[in-house]
Amino acid sequence: MGKKLDEMTITIVGVGHIGGSFALALKENQAVGKIVGMDKKEVIEKLHAGKIFDSLTFDLESAVREADFIFLSVPVLAILRILPQIVPIMKAEAVLLDSGSTKREIVSLMKMYPKRILIGGHPMAGREKPGFGSASSSLMKNKLFALVFPTEKSLEGKSAVLALLEKIGAIPFEIDEEKHDLVVSLTSHLPYVLSLSLSSLAEEFFSKDALFKKFISSGFTGATRLSFTQRDVGKGILGTNSSFIMRMIDEYTDRLSSIRSLIEKGNENEIDRFLSKINMFQSELV
Repeated sequence: MGKKLDEMTITIVGVGHIGGSFALALKENQAVGKIVGMDKKEVIEKLHAGKIFDSLTFDLESAVREADFIFLSVPVLAILRILPQIVPIMKAEAVLLDSGSTKREIVSLMKMYPKRILIGGHPMAGREKPGFGSASSSLMKNKLFALVFPTEKSLEGKSAVLALLEKIGAIPFEIDEEKHDLVVSLTSHLPYVLSLSLSSLAEEFFSKDALFKKFISSGFTGATRLSFTQRDVGKGILGTNSSFIMRMIDEYTDRLSSIRSLIEKGNENEIDRFLSKINMFQSELV
């Protein structure tokens, strides 16, 4: 695309936690000429144009028709529903980047429009608390931002995407959709499933004996934090990355069985070796 960043109109479809953070970062870094926010009517009515957004609307067509760059930041299932509505009305030279947490189904859909500049994206950042109120201008700073270029045409938007990510301090990382979904099934989606399962177990025990609830630890709170994730986000993750998530659940179940056997044997030296190995691994991650 021919326009410079400071001449561009960028439309953010979905001004919640991720979309709102993207908008705040763009504004703080004076990255683009104009920022348009689009969301459901009840969301837009709670926001005010001027400080962050140059204009706000709940009308999709008016939001994307004149946009030079579109950031589609809604849950995965909504992306799959909205993308076919956007493509016919976006400008031919406009760039669209999504932020969905799974990529295979989204990229497969993007490939159906080989004459459009559609790019798969996923910022490896975010909190479980939804909405613009939890947005932060520094959310994506120094965080990996996965990029998938589905077609030859999509490469025409590469320079614009890289320039925007540089402005907000994100770290671009090119990856194919299959590898992306495999990797995040372990690093992001399995932790979500484990959080759900522990919360479900706790609900059962808490309902039988209120004393359990009185002894909630910081470890429990941390381990179940992801179960606060929005249902729409969770449904998209579980529905569109099911094969890899089930594979990781099987792998995890095997590890859990091994740890159970270790505990059952009660061999202090074996337990110590195992804990030492895991402690060393964790220290390397910090």
